[in-house]
Amino acid sequence: MYNPKLIKILDGSGKTQNIGLTDAIVYPIPDDDRAGYMDSREVQYLIDRAEHGGHGASIEEIRADHFNKGVDISVGVTKTQFTLDAAPECKVYVYRSTDTADKVVPAVMYVHGGSFFAGACETVENACKLLAERSWAAVFSIDYALAPEYPFPCAFNQCVNLLDYLKINAGVLKIDAQKLTLAGDSAGANICAALALYRKEQVRLQLLWYPVVTLSFDEYLAEWKESDFDISDEHRNFILTRLALGRIDTPAGLETVRTIARMYIPPKTDAHDPRISPYFGDLTSVPKCIIFAAEFDGLRYHGEVYTKALRDGGNDVTLIRYKGTCHAFVQRTGISPQAEHSIMLAAQAIKNL
Repeated sequence: MYNPKLIKILDGSGKTQNIGLTDAIVYPIPDDDRAGYMDSREVQYLIDRAEHGGHGASIEEIRADHFNKGVDISVGVTKTQFTLDAAPECKVYVYRSTDTADKVVPAVMYVHGGSFFAGACETVENACKLLAERSWAAVFSIDYALAPEYPFPCAFNQCVNLLDYLKINAGVLKIDAQKLTLAGDSAGANICAALALYRKEQVRLQLLWYPVVTLSFDEYLAEWKESDFDISDEHRNFILTRLALGRIDTPAGLETVRTIARMYIPPKTDAHDPRISPYFGDLTSVPKCIIFAAEFDGLRYHGEVYTKALRDGGNDVTLIRYKGTCHAFVQRTGISPQAEHSIMLAAQAIKNL
């Protein structure tokens, strides 16, 4: 656990900067101002993961690995669950502060990441619990069906079913259906962004941690250049491992993202479908959006180009970049101060609805 003072340092350190394509609020590492360095807690995570043995090579091994799930730092949060009647049916986990047990509160639907074929509600449970505590909202985390056994549109349709369920059962669930937030990380953020376009009238807020906004890799949204990243010699090896997912400037990197896309998207399905690639959707009158990005993330440009596209469409969007962090940092709640800080900002946005 880190010193709580780091959260206060972060809270007062964000500065608006032009990052190339658009502007972002950039937060430095709270206890290290050196350029090109990874946060020491992220480095330790990478060391610990290597000692743990990595996540394996097969789909089954990757799915079984819940090493990256952080620490529970929430207080007074209950967890319940129900089974959603979808195709196929799936579990939904509900996190709620005990202080709001008898109150009508905003609702958050959380969609976990994992490249569409892995990940689990367990890996984001500590993040969901902290979000529930800090926002005074009910957080619904959906255990959607994974590719390749259940390719698109299965997970998307399950999430639509949950949106319908929350609206129909708002009274029983003690939630305010007029204050609905979609939240997710990575692949889950992709689904949330797509849902926000599909159900614009139902959604008030999007919270997207390092989203993937297109699975069409026949054209590039922006040029991927290693030179766009500050990389110190000391941390070069650590950083390059975290840039591997999402980089499209090498044949191996491009094949990786195309392999993930092929697992999720059935043959003869257009990857430009906005339910798959929200970047290509109607980006007018989109619900308010906050995008959280990691400095050392090969997928970083997705959040940047989507921010610019949303702003060009006249929408309210905030892009936040945390220096020194890498992909999936929100899963390291309780380990990464940036994870807690981003959840704090997300919670305040929910309270402001």
